[in-house]
Amino acid sequence: MATGDGLWRQDGNGWQLVPELSGGDTGWVMTIYETKDGTPWLGAADGLWRKNEGAAGWLKEAHVKGHVPAIFEDADGVLWIG
Repeated sequence: MATGDGLWRQDGNGWQLVPELSGGDTGWVMTIYETKDGTPWLGAADGLWRKNEGAAGWLKEAHVKGHVPAIFEDADGVLWIG
């Protein structure tokens, strides 16, 4: 779940805040999107974040600045953000 505190996940025992994506790092998490290849993406108040398979943490896409309230992947696999 995306909130102003960051990203929350359900672990079977309740909701847990994902520590590496607390509001201090990403700001308000606005949207969550999973591309066809299974990569999870977050649109946040301070830009675009992704989680690579096997990676310990989330990576910020340095070339994307500002709010990212929407993420979409088209039929050609191009990721659109807005």
